[in-house]
Amino acid sequence: MEKMKKLLAVLSAVLCMGTAAGCSFDKQTAKTEQSSDAAEYAAANTETPEAETLSNVETEPDSEVSSAERKGAELSKADLNTEWGSNAVEIRFSDDKIESTADGVTVTDNAVRITKGGDYVLSGSRDHTAVIVDLADQKEKVHLVLNGLSLKTSDSAPITVVQADKTVITLADGTSNVLCDARAASTDESVPFACIASNDDLTINGSGALSVESKAGTGIQSSDDLKIAGGTVTVSAGKHGLRGNDSVLLHDGTLDISADGDGIKSTNAEKEGKGWILAEGGTVTVHAQQDGMDAASSLEITGGTLDITAGSGAPETVKSEDSPFGGGFSFGRGKQDTQTDTEQSSSGSSKGIKAEAAVAVSGGTVTISASDDAVHTNGDAVFSGDAVLTAASGDDGIHADASLTFAGGDICISKSNEGIEAAVITVSGGSVRVTAADDGVNASDGSGGGMGFSRNGTGTLTISGGYLYVNAVGDGLDSNGDIVMTGGTAVVCGPTSDFNGPLDSGD
Repeated sequence: MEKMKKLLAVLSAVLCMGTAAGCSFDKQTAKTEQSSDAAEYAAANTETPEAETLSNVETEPDSEVSSAERKGAELSKADLNTEWGSNAVEIRFSDDKIESTADGVTVTDNAVRITKGGDYVLSGSRDHTAVIVDLADQKEKVHLVLNGLSLKTSDSAPITVVQADKTVITLADGTSNVLCDARAASTDESVPFACIASNDDLTINGSGALSVESKAGTGIQSSDDLKIAGGTVTVSAGKHGLRGNDSVLLHDGTLDISADGDGIKSTNAEKEGKGWILAEGGTVTVHAQQDGMDAASSLEITGGTLDITAGSGAPETVKSEDSPFGGGFSFGRGKQDTQTDTEQSSSGSSKGIKAEAAVAVSGGTVTISASDDAVHTNGDAVFSGDAVLTAASGDDGIHADASLTFAGGDICISKSNEGIEAAVITVSGGSVRVTAADDGVNASDGSGGGMGFSRNGTGTLTISGGYLYVNAVGDGLDSNGDIVMTGGTAVVCGPTSDFNGPLDSGD
């Protein structure tokens, strides 16, 4: 008991009973109350305790997330070019005919085939007609300008890129463009099953509007790198919204995605430097039945505004999945800790943002409502800079299998089962506010478990700076190993259930 008193004095943390508003909590009021309570405690105890932890740890975990070098993240002049010259080839569609006599364009009743690189301006409306880019020289680039184009198909993709070094689609200023793929399935395995399907690099830019509808497939897919550099793009998809097998770069523009699968997805986990998603600007809204954003390697957000709903969103009421003992391991009890995905398959995952290797958020404004974890990675996660995250989830607010670092930003988990979970958790800066139906902060490597009276798992929670506020029904701060505090402010409200405590640490 004396050891715990000394720890509390060192932490200078406020441990309060009751409830408080999650993201609307007044941080300045909390800091004032914390300072007053700490001063009263110090005045009432003449002994100056030496710094202690519940077990001995002298070093803090590394706060950096090391990720593989991204390949293809730069925007080239071609990616940003929205102009076309006087020598651009015009292709006009109507119910009666397709007009184009230029060399390099082959016209049939239901298709336009482009075989030479250059600028092509597409306009008009026609059903059951597709544009196919299949360049004779695979080192050439093609620039498609959608200048008021409407194409609807039922047996192929409206736009297919079979071969080109890169295809850039520009949405002409002031125009509205519509592409609709009504196929129920695809038997052509040579190209992706998508409304806009490309075997090679694909970029969308401009200042016009584009509506993409894929009844059963993906909205926009590149087998290589996919970049959104401008435009107002609306996607409705029976599968995934956007898919870049090698990478997805969100640079600018407005995206509104509704998908029965994942909202935005990268899949190449085999090649080094690929399989990533980077959001650095623009406005993105995602409603996905599965994951909002899913990266095969790393997912990074440095700017922009993202609003993500995954699955049916966070439930109105979140209930702890634990036993009546609640979260943590007070009184030596065990708990079924796990740091692994619990879904039976990827089709059952409805996480807000998910990455296999790493998540890094250093800027932008992100809002997530997810029926599963709001943020999930099988590796490391770091929040820093001026990042703003507001998240509500039906499971974990933020989950990392390895390390989770808060070095800056404003992070609010307004609703969750367990708020923050990782093997090694570090709070060194920024503001972190958590509301949880179970543990607020849980540092565990996942090796503990069972209902026996043992606790063999390890974990570390280190607070060296910043502001941490926790309102939890279960344990407030729970670590299977150490809790170390050398700076910052920690405020814990709760718990309100039996066998739980504000602090629950190691053996």
